[in-house]
Parts: sequence; C-alpha cells; structure tokens
Amino acid sequence: GSVNVVRAGGSVNEVRDGGSVNEVWAGGSVNEVWAGGSVNEVRDGGSVNEVRDGGSVNVVWAGGSVNEVRDGGSVKKYNNLPTTGYMPVVNIGPIGSRGGKLKAWFTEKGVFISCGCWHGSLDDFEARVSEVHNGNAHGQAYAAAVTMIRAMAAIGGKVAAG
Repeated sequence: GSVNVVRAGGSVNEVRDGGSVNEVWAGGSVNEVWAGGSVNEVRDGGSVNEVRDGGSVNVVWAGGSVNEVRDGGSVKKYNNLPTTGYMPVVNIGPIGSRGGKLKAWFTEKGVFISCGCWHGSLDDFEARVSEVHNGNAHGQAYAAAVTMIRAMAAIGGKVAAG
C-alpha cells in the first residue's frame, strides 16, 4: 500500500514490503522504513525514526529529520545533494543550551549541519557557534562535536572538507 502525504499530527508506524510514503510534512512522522519500503521526501518538520534493512529515503530537506540509519538502510540525498560514505547522517545529542540534536549530513558537496532551526555548512556552523556561544560550555561542547564530525568525514573518504 502507499500513503501520499503524512501531515501535522499524522503518523505511519511501518513502511515495508513494497509500501511507500510520498511526503512527510511538518508534524508528520514515520516510525520505521524496512526492506522494500520507501519514503520519497521528508520535508521541514517531518521526521522518520529508523531506516533499516534495505529501506530507503530518497530526499531529506533542510529541517526534515531522520533519527537513525542502520543495517543496510539508506538516505540518498540531503537538501537534494547526494549523500556519501557509509554513514550519510550522524546524530549528536542532546547538546547545547536547548538540549537538542545536532545532525551532520555527509554529501558530495561537503558536510551540512542541521541543529534546531539552523541549517548550513559545517564551516558556517562553526562560525555561528563562535559568534553565539563565545567559548562558553555550550560552545565547547559544539566545538568537540565539530572535531568529531571532521574526523568522521575524513574516515568516510568520499566527503569533501567543509
């Protein structure tokens, strides 16, 4: 079966065995995408909890969220940029003054960060942290996360610096 759009307050528990969801919008959620299941687009405010065992997500737009990719699951693009490496997205958190999640997306055009409502390149994120937190404890935690993300990008091999 298929679902066209999951909107605010709507949810889908599992997508598998040829099932598909076309779009997940703000406030909508999909819990698990399994083998043979697919989600076409996760838009700003939409979320997918797990992609596993051959399940796939085509595009996650800035502000969209995928919590976990494992066991052969895939996310093909972030903000319409092809993802690279064996780990297309890494979640770090809770972190920062809001106790939120920092998501690092590894793409052909470099590393992009999604943190709360902020989205941009890893370099721009690092500059923003310096501007906002000016070396305080939250800034130090973010700086440690940036160091880890850069190391992970280097291990991935295919990911451009930045």
